[in-house]
Amino acid sequence: DDQGRVTYFNQAFSRVFKWTLSERLGKKMDDFVPKENWPETREMIEMVHQGKFFSGIENARFDKTGNIIPVSISGSTYKDRQNKVVGSIINIQDISDRKQAEASVKQREKLKGVLEMAGAVCHELSQPAMIIEGYADLFLMNMDKNDPLADKMVKLKEQVARIGDLAQKLMRITRYETRKYGNGQTIVDIDRASEMDKKE
Repeated sequence: DDQGRVTYFNQAFSRVFKWTLSERLGKKMDDFVPKENWPETREMIEMVHQGKFFSGIENARFDKTGNIIPVSISGSTYKDRQNKVVGSIINIQDISDRKQAEASVKQREKLKGVLEMAGAVCHELSQPAMIIEGYADLFLMNMDKNDPLADKMVKLKEQVARIGDLAQKLMRITRYETRKYGNGQTIVDIDRASEMDKKE
């Protein structure tokens, strides 16, 4: 009605939000609006008071159990025979599936970016790593085993091998995984992103 109290909602509303009409009849639905969604909700209420129509405003609502459901909201006023606004008709569409699809697309786009980055890094790393390893081998071949530098050359080769292992992990990245890095930042978790599927 013109005070925002429920006079009717259909079975689809009950199915999605789990309230029955008898539970909400004559009551406002303020408690199914998440706190962070009130600014847009107040704008919609004001549009209704002004007799304006609105459509497709994305927002979120709680269901009876407290789960947040992403929704698209449209609304308009209805008037009596004297053209006086006596209430509103609000259409709330559950867009959970659409949001999940959009999130999936974003995830694929992120993964594509990670894979492109990984390929470029591997290409740039492989050439200098191979050259360093080759020089290390040459030095070791011409170096006495007791030479103090021999041990350093062996360690150098070990570090080059680590670079090679890193390049292989980058090439095996199959999903977008991140980890906390500090100062609120996140970075790609190369180990988790490159793990083989346990089912495989």
